[in-house]
Order: sequence, then structure tokens, then C-alpha cells
Amino acid sequence: MKMNYMRRAKIMGTLLLVSWLLSQLPAANKNAANILWCGLSLVVIRLLPQPHLPGALQLREQVTGFAMACGVFSLAIRFCVGVLLQEMAGSPYDLSPRGIVLNLWNLFPFLVACEVLRAYMIGAAYNETRRWRLWAAGLSLVLGLMQLNLFRIYSLKDAEQYFVYAAKVVLPVIAQSYLLTALVTGGGVRSAVLYAGLTGGFLYVFPFLPDLPWLAESAVGIAFPVMAALYIGGKNQRLAAATQETNQESVVGSGILMVFSVAFMWFVVGVFPVYPSVVLTGSMEPGIMPGDVVLIEKFKSEQEIYELAATDIINFQRGDIVITHRIMEVLYDQDGNISFRTKGDNNNTVDVQTVSPNDVRGIVRKTIPRAGLPVFWMRSKTPLPEGVVDVEDEKKG
Repeated sequence: MKMNYMRRAKIMGTLLLVSWLLSQLPAANKNAANILWCGLSLVVIRLLPQPHLPGALQLREQVTGFAMACGVFSLAIRFCVGVLLQEMAGSPYDLSPRGIVLNLWNLFPFLVACEVLRAYMIGAAYNETRRWRLWAAGLSLVLGLMQLNLFRIYSLKDAEQYFVYAAKVVLPVIAQSYLLTALVTGGGVRSAVLYAGLTGGFLYVFPFLPDLPWLAESAVGIAFPVMAALYIGGKNQRLAAATQETNQESVVGSGILMVFSVAFMWFVVGVFPVYPSVVLTGSMEPGIMPGDVVLIEKFKSEQEIYELAATDIINFQRGDIVITHRIMEVLYDQDGNISFRTKGDNNNTVDVQTVSPNDVRGIVRKTIPRAGLPVFWMRSKTPLPEGVVDVEDEKKG
């Protein structure tokens, strides 16, 4: 029986790899590949004897709860970074009901097949070899690389493109695969499918998605999965004999983490009356320094905009750029329409273009020093829009 687990695992793993390679061909039938992957999953789940996984059985529910929290937290981090960096874009996917169904159909068969085979092969190695961790590491690498598009790699032209692609895509998918292996080991197939399905499926149903620069994508895509995987591994070792009460408390803790993650994402996106904005220039020094975070209170009514006065600091939109400057003068035209003349405290001249009420996002209520320094380091070269004066431009002039 000992040889059966590994022999079957190798056969099924080979079938998965071959079917994936065939699906990468230009003339491949995606529906046929999806049906094949569904068949592989059913064979492994229904027809093959299941080997025991390394993780403690009493921690399965805890890891499942943690997987859900990780999925929400991972999405929250990406959306928070996307909003802070002002790198959000419309979804490139078809969001019609038919389009969503087709996108999910193209996602889940291969995703489930990978996690079912991942669990089976790790269990087989754990039951029959002493070096099952080495098997798990190699499996993480292979299954991670299978998430890549081979033709996208062939289209790269120079060393810089290869480097960016490796940092932005290759390393994050390997880190993600490493986390999925930790979830499978500690919580079984359900935990891994829950996490991968949540993070992957959400992209096909949400109208706005973060479009992060490669440096931010690499940092987020590598750091979070690795830290989460290390946490699961350490938890499994420390609490292998955990009581049911401890397990329930941990699940509650994961739920609290998930709620906090969603609330924080909503705060950054601007669902609440107050939201943060990172200052990228020195135009408001010394009161507001580059890298400080200003908390903006949104207006509840149009009347509040008309109550703004000189000396108020406002946050306004100019093109794709968000600016924080002080009101120097409130202007009215002959029809009574209001606009604002603004200026940075550290600038010698006022902004050339006035600010209309439609461009005003809110009024600055508080400054948090240095809280946005990571965003400032990544975004400090963002050009200012036409009509806005910055102290550095004045010095150059």
C-alpha cells in the first residue's frame, strides 16, 4: 500500500501537468481542458484512498477560518495600496452575468484540480517519505509556475522586461503557491480553495481593480503570502495539541481580523465620512510635510462647500492627481457660482487655475506625520497637473 499513494500521486500529477501544457497551445479548447480538470478532481476525491495530511486534525477549522481572513485581508491590502497610490482602473473583464459565469468557469476547474492534487501529493509524500517537506516545496514551485502564461513570457524582449515580469508576476505566484501549500497542509483542500477562490474570483466580479506598479505589486504579492504561510506553519507546530476551546477562540480571532480588514479597506477607499490622503510634495511645508497623511472630511451637503472660507485647507482633484492646498480667496461670478483660489503654504504664488466645487473632495481635519512615507517614496516622481504650482517648480524657475 505504501507505494500506491506515491504511484497514484505521480500519475495524477503528470496528467495535470500534461493537460496544462496542452491548454497553453494557441488552438487549445478551454472547455475541454476545464472538463478534464473537473474529471481529475473527481477521480482523486471519489475513487482514490485519501492519505493523511501532516497538519493537526484539531486545527483544521481554525486554518479554514484563517484562510477566509487571509483572503479578505489580501484583497484589502491590494485595494488600500491601489487607492493610496491612486492606481485604480476599471475591470478588464466582462462583468455581464454571462461574462462572470464564463470567467468563473475558466477559473475554478483548474484551481480546484491544483489544490486537490496538491493535497493528495503532500499526503502521499508525508505517508511514504521522510522528506515530505522537500516534496511540498518542489510542488509549490511547480504549481506556482503553472499559473503563468507561457506566451506572455515569450513576448518579453529585454532583460529589464524579464526582471520586472519576474518581480511582478513570477515571484508573487510562487509565494502564493507556498501559502496554498501551507493552507492545504494545515487545513486541507477546503482551506486552499477558499483562499484561492476568494482572491481570484473577486477580480471577476468587482468593477474597479488595483493596477499597482511592479514594485508595489512585488512587495504586496510576496510579503503577505510568505508571512501568512510562516504563521500557519508555526501555529501548527505550537498548537498541535490545542483544545477545542482554543480552536474556537482562534476562529473568532480570524473573524475579527477579517472584519477589521474590510473596515480598513472601506476607510481607505472613502466609504466613511473621513478618509486618508498622502501628501507627495513640499508645497504645504512646514505644516504638512511630504509623506504625511491628511485626514479629509467629506462634505455632507452642497451647502457645506459654500461655507468654506479663506485659510481652510482643502483636498481637491485635478485630472488624475489629488492635491492638498489652502484656500486664499473665495470667488463668486456674476451668477453667484463659487470657486476657490488656492495656494501651497510653501509656494510664492497662487495656483494658476481656480478650483470648482465639483473638484473639491473635502476639508483637511488632521495631519498624521510620516504615516504615508512608503507611498511617498514610491510616488514622489508623480508629475503635477497643469495649473498647480509647487515649490520645487518655483525654485527651478
